[in-house]
Amino acid sequence: MARYGKGKSRSLGKSTAVETAFGLLMGAVALGVIAAVAGVCVVLGGCFPTPLPADLCPPTGPTGYLAIVIDTTDKIGSRAQKEVERVLEASVNGLPLGTKLGLYLVVDETGDNPDGAARVTALCRPASGADVNIWLESKSEAEEVFQSGFVAPVRAELSGMLDVEAADTSPIVEAIQLATTDLLPFGESDAPRKIIVVSDMIQNSERFSFFRGDKWEDTKGESREALGIPLAGSRVEIVRVLRPGFWDRSPGFDTDDVNLFWRELLASGGASEAKTIARIPAD
Repeated sequence: MARYGKGKSRSLGKSTAVETAFGLLMGAVALGVIAAVAGVCVVLGGCFPTPLPADLCPPTGPTGYLAIVIDTTDKIGSRAQKEVERVLEASVNGLPLGTKLGLYLVVDETGDNPDGAARVTALCRPASGADVNIWLESKSEAEEVFQSGFVAPVRAELSGMLDVEAADTSPIVEAIQLATTDLLPFGESDAPRKIIVVSDMIQNSERFSFFRGDKWEDTKGESREALGIPLAGSRVEIVRVLRPGFWDRSPGFDTDDVNLFWRELLASGGASEAKTIARIPAD
């Protein structure tokens, strides 16, 4: 009896030691998993991300900037509207995650906006269902925010911005000035910056007007300073709206003067690149 009891005691002690070691091992594994998940969460910005603000921008700030400036001072036909929408939607759909999009209008400076410009909206491109990690976030919730909070309102604004009547002035420079100073954080961020301008590029405002015969070489001192656009490394892309027959009806205009004005103005503002990405007949 004594030998049996003594042996049983040793067996129980060994079993308890094994169970203790196994428990410690499993605890270490669990801690390792928790640490790994926590690390992933830190890298991805949190497994349980806080709700986005009204502009949908990430807590760390936008990853880039795109300003779209649309000239609404001249009417364009329905076919031209659809083509412009197609070009702009392609640019918006290709935005990297976290990029801030601002929509701006060129408006009649003799109307309710004496500055000749107006901001319509500014939103960051949020994650879609395809962007999120299914283990960490809800694909359906992300897609709902992406579609209802970003895609739908941007598409509606773009469509409405193109359906306009002709105005008396076309302060294109002033609208681009608003877009750059309002949206682009010069000196605060090295994030990529781009501006897309949809217009016939025929400036007509109190500061400068091709209709008055103004030319780039005639602008000096304060008058040229007033036209300055702070671009500082931004890329500029132009969707040129063509007006068939306009130059024939307006013999005082010279396309070379118009092109020279914009080339010199954008270069003097520090644009890293300026190019025309589409030419669309207005009618």
